[in-house]
Amino acid sequence: MKEIRERKVIYLLFTAVTVSSKCASISQTCLSGTDYHSLFVEAHLNKSTVTRLEGANILENEDSDFESSLESGPIFSSDLALFLNTELSEGLKKQLVHVGPYRPERPISGFANDDSNRSFSEVYYKKRTSSGQLLKRFWISYSVTLNGVYCHPCWLFADRSSTSFNPAWTTGMLNDWKCLSKKILTHENARVHLDACLVYSTWKAILSEDDVNKYLLGIKSKCTGHDDLSIDMLILCCPYILPYITHIINTCFLYSTFPEAWKISRVIPLPKKDIITTYNDLRPISILPVLSKLLEKIMNSQILKHVNHYDILPPRQSGFRKGFSCATTLLDVNDDILKDLDQGKTVALVLLDYSKAFDTINHSTLLAILHFLGFSSNSINMLKSYLNNRLQFVQTGRGKSGRANICCGVPQGSILGPLLFCLYTCNLGNILRFCTPYFYADDTQLKFSFYSDNILDANKIINDDLTSLVLESKKHHLLINAQKSTILVFGRFKENFQNSLRIIVDGDDLKCSREAKNLGIIMDTNLRYEGHISKCIKKAYSSLKMLYPHRHILSQTLKLKLTDSLVLSHFNYCDVVYGPCLDKVNINRIEKVQKSCLRYTYGIRKYDPISYKLQEFAVFSFFESSSEDVPPFAETGFEVMSNLPLQMSLYFNVIFVPLWGLLLTLFLVENFYSYTELYKFIVITILSTIFIMEILRLYLGYEGNLKDKRILKNTGMYNYKFLKVQGLVDAHFQRRERFCTEFLGKIDEDNYFLGKIIWTDEAKFSREGIVNLRKTYMWSGKEIYNKNLVLTFFVC
Repeated sequence: MKEIRERKVIYLLFTAVTVSSKCASISQTCLSGTDYHSLFVEAHLNKSTVTRLEGANILENEDSDFESSLESGPIFSSDLALFLNTELSEGLKKQLVHVGPYRPERPISGFANDDSNRSFSEVYYKKRTSSGQLLKRFWISYSVTLNGVYCHPCWLFADRSSTSFNPAWTTGMLNDWKCLSKKILTHENARVHLDACLVYSTWKAILSEDDVNKYLLGIKSKCTGHDDLSIDMLILCCPYILPYITHIINTCFLYSTFPEAWKISRVIPLPKKDIITTYNDLRPISILPVLSKLLEKIMNSQILKHVNHYDILPPRQSGFRKGFSCATTLLDVNDDILKDLDQGKTVALVLLDYSKAFDTINHSTLLAILHFLGFSSNSINMLKSYLNNRLQFVQTGRGKSGRANICCGVPQGSILGPLLFCLYTCNLGNILRFCTPYFYADDTQLKFSFYSDNILDANKIINDDLTSLVLESKKHHLLINAQKSTILVFGRFKENFQNSLRIIVDGDDLKCSREAKNLGIIMDTNLRYEGHISKCIKKAYSSLKMLYPHRHILSQTLKLKLTDSLVLSHFNYCDVVYGPCLDKVNINRIEKVQKSCLRYTYGIRKYDPISYKLQEFAVFSFFESSSEDVPPFAETGFEVMSNLPLQMSLYFNVIFVPLWGLLLTLFLVENFYSYTELYKFIVITILSTIFIMEILRLYLGYEGNLKDKRILKNTGMYNYKFLKVQGLVDAHFQRRERFCTEFLGKIDEDNYFLGKIIWTDEAKFSREGIVNLRKTYMWSGKEIYNKNLVLTFFVC
């Protein structure tokens, strides 16, 4: 047997053929930390008498990247009886973690050509190698009952010569708790064996003072908890109290205990609506102690390492994840709808609302899910201590209430609460068979597309998926509020289908609407976002009205910053989603707001012309925003793509059509004697016309060279600059990987080409919501993906 390098991992050997006292003593000694390899040599056990059982306890996710190999002897079905009757000690229960079937002795290249001639372990190893999965413990995802075997660990020791390989075992979520607990025949030690098959990750028990200081400086909230201790006070005293804080936090991890004094929340009710009529119109926000936030931040960081390492969260869950935001979810929804509309389909989008989702989380269910997601017993105990015995009191301007116990839910406003909710609901999307889910924390959307003649089937499919989702949500103690849920229907025949679709949620019919609020923006069935623009304009003018009386006492620099942060900022939220869908009317409405800001800042009179000064005061262009971190909205003049075809057709009609007709008449009468020459002339003329149009477009479209990234108003070119917050765009398009362009010529970094935009799955080009996908075919001018370059699309 090869010597295996240990990296904070204890490897155990267990005998199932001859359970002798010497072997048992060896197993117990291994648990105490003694090097098992020397014991193995001293025991003089030969390879034929040892049945393989590998195990590892991962202490830290970042240290779990290790290499190991064990030579194993043959496994006989007769060994199963001894293994079933073996009681595992408490120490062995904690240390034993199964890593999968043994590695075949011969290389994978020596396998038989077809699966029927391979052994089961060879088939498994081949599938695991070719699947590209990154799980360190690959076999743990599914627990199955085959050929009368009692539980998954026992099945590893059974005779598997007649067992076929299930391809589903190479996919799925880490420790899929539904599959692990489904249809498992039990025996005396089945639960112990099942627990031993899980990969566990636990806390990093020892933190340095530098680590704690880094997390402390990362807390941005200035709110104080019930102890009136602020973050500024801690940072000020940090050089003196940091060793004590570090000791307290390490002790909490060591004993898996969350301090009782840190579990008291000060609740501030915030209104959800402008007019409050009931308590349901208030949102309770929990203000926690600063030290509680510090410990939660450390726990959240370590949990995220485990979650990201095993890719536990669903890919369409954008809530409270690095590189994701509301914009990524809305881009997903918007782009998928436009793609289906391009195919001539009708799209039904169901917007679901959960009633008090964060407040109804069942602690026992949450801990059970976390257990099967790979959290160790120490981690579970720590989170159990965090959730149980919490107290809260409500504070308003009139005073404080008495303290009350919290029996369910996670604190709203906490650092750890949103991540726990995402883990709590990570399996909800797997039960949907036909609808496409989109998640942002508790905001859930379901999309289903269908052709106009399949309305009855679509109605049944959506209701079936919703019924499954409602039942699964009830198992998680989550209730869907049908009164606040709604349906949006998109497509050519949406008016007819709004009355035909009858979607039922828990006995209540969902209403079909023409527009609905979706993650902060008002989405309508025409995808024009007129309601959202009207709301933003109303807020912008209201803010500008508050600033206007003070225009004489403020400097231009200060007025510029105020209009940028208080007025124009209303249009920045999710502008990459609704920006390309705006029509000329809404563009002009937004342009008026911009001109009003310009008049306010520079003291331009109401009836004085201002259009010629837009380029002079280019600082108001959202593209050239003074803040590098604020995503721009539109270029000066807010000319949209849809205006370009009109201008290009104008140039074509006024200049090229008469010229082309004149040349064609002259040459047709005098110079052509055959149709071949005529066809050649027509082709050359058309290509020359396109070339001249391209040069004219580039000449009129850019002011100076490409590095200026500024576009003249009269070209109507619609321009976006890359977001400096790279996480939003990069993460979104790494997940999507479906948009690129197929050009007529080779794409070059310094040139533009005409081409046809299509849907593919090849190169990754950021689109940032620029392309108007309602047009199936487009002419496009494009610059290669670069962080600092401008990406511009045009539609003709």
